[in-house]
Amino acid sequence: QLDNFQKEDLDYGTVNGKLNAIPVSQTGRVMYLNKSTYDKFGVAIPETWDDYFAAAEKFDEGYYPFDLDIRNNSVWLMIITYIEQQTGKPFITEDNKIGFSEADIQMGFEFYQKLVDEKVVPGIKERAGEGGKVELYEMPNYLNGKYAGVYEWTSSAAKYSKPITSQGQEMVMAELPKGTTDKSTGLIAKPSLLWAMSKTTKYPKESAMLMEFLLNDEAAAKELGLERGVPLSTSTVAVLEAENKLSGLEYEGTKFVKESVDLASSPYFEDSSLQAGYRSISEKFGYGEINAEQAAAELHKLVTEKLASV
Repeated sequence: QLDNFQKEDLDYGTVNGKLNAIPVSQTGRVMYLNKSTYDKFGVAIPETWDDYFAAAEKFDEGYYPFDLDIRNNSVWLMIITYIEQQTGKPFITEDNKIGFSEADIQMGFEFYQKLVDEKVVPGIKERAGEGGKVELYEMPNYLNGKYAGVYEWTSSAAKYSKPITSQGQEMVMAELPKGTTDKSTGLIAKPSLLWAMSKTTKYPKESAMLMEFLLNDEAAAKELGLERGVPLSTSTVAVLEAENKLSGLEYEGTKFVKESVDLASSPYFEDSSLQAGYRSISEKFGYGEINAEQAAAELHKLVTEKLASV
């Protein structure tokens, strides 16, 4: 029952005009903040980049408005958001070319360095010393509210909020920080999961029936709830609304993503070799081994060559 899906949602699974997979749900990068820490210093939940810099000035030494984890590419993804906001360009264009110039990428790395220098986020060196290979949601500085927020996928909301709320602190969703002359929201979105079946399956009818059940059936909707994210199927959403299951941080974040995304993410932007390159280059920059100009040149070359090969 494809009528339950909007065209822009089905586009996530469409290649060369043919539907290859059906997206189950959508996720996007938003800010989840520890409101208890913000309240502690009398700071309102920020709405703009300037608000975050102002918050950093009011926080005590060792406290940061939010954190960026190098290992899950939060540094680079935040840089993408900022560049898209400033330029209105997509990171990867519809014809699979890099949309950013080297100058754009250099601007993004310089902005990230400003976030570190002005104590909006902890630097890579500090994070490594504090946590090693420990996940952010297990770090003492996150659990005690010193790293007072995270830039994360909406589908990961529970993973980051439960350790905070279990200690009596309050986590809230904040919209993406904005500038004064933004040309895009800069919001990064993608399907959190897609269903597909092989064209060589011996059981196409049965496979289609299973997909229909998982995507649109009332009983399946009640059983699965939000386990696979906030569904894109309108019939499933209607069931969950009737069951009062559409609430909480993940739902709030996903609703914001659905209403705010204005630049489609390329299916190639999370290519495994590209992700490894994002981490490596961001890490070298964070440790001072290369400057912003060199990081931009390396990253632009990496993405250009990869996209030319696909």
